[in-house]
Amino acid sequence: MEGEQTITGIARSPWDQGVFTPQNDLQKNLWYSGNAAGMLASVGVTDAPVLFVDADASVTVPGGWPRPGHTRLTFTNNHLSYAVTWYSGVIVLAVIYVLWHRRREREMAEKAAAGKA
Repeated sequence: MEGEQTITGIARSPWDQGVFTPQNDLQKNLWYSGNAAGMLASVGVTDAPVLFVDADASVTVPGGWPRPGHTRLTFTNNHLSYAVTWYSGVIVLAVIYVLWHRRREREMAEKAAAGKA
């Protein structure tokens, strides 16, 4: 391609290999981690700035690869379930507290009644 080009996507810096990430396969040119130095070395480039761009889903790629639209910026919103969990825990603990004190008062009253008899 010649001339000015427009790239639409999300810019990312290189990332390390995780514990469960497979090893990069240099012979097949399969990269599972963002090993920028290794990618550059595999094509003979020794020193260049690297920035990964994950194309958004609206981009059409000739040949279909790499497939665009894999990076999603959606954040889960579990605030309601967290609030229900914590407040129900507080209610359960309050009920246990009240029941424990009632039982303790009853046992003390029984001991006091047995001591008077």
